[in-house]
Amino acid sequence: MYKVTRFTVDPDDPNQDSGMWIGGETAYVSDWPLNPEGQPLLHLFSINCNTLSQQVHIPSLPKDKYISVFSTYSAYEYFLDQVTYTGDELEWNENIVAGCTYVSVSSHPLTSVCPVPPIPLSGVRLIV
Repeated sequence: MYKVTRFTVDPDDPNQDSGMWIGGETAYVSDWPLNPEGQPLLHLFSINCNTLSQQVHIPSLPKDKYISVFSTYSAYEYFLDQVTYTGDELEWNENIVAGCTYVSVSSHPLTSVCPVPPIPLSGVRLIV
């Protein structure tokens, strides 16, 4: 086990060997998540917990799990109020619970392909 001092995001090297990557068209979900308006969420990043655990010790990282994180995004309309939470119950119910963001934690490495243009795939390099 190594102590990671920093990690770098490299869009020129879409390597997923670290167990974590940003963007890309595939994520660990069987069905792509949609926001309350029925629009596909944007895939932010994914983690293969076993692969990441081989490189860095994170006690809270679940063993044998695959995590993907998604968010509502629009290049044309203001969306930040839909993906932030300041503690207001109305925000919690209308945005977070309703599905403007989504975290998938799976025991199986099933993947789906993004139905909208994704964030370009970027590898995450762990520096020891």
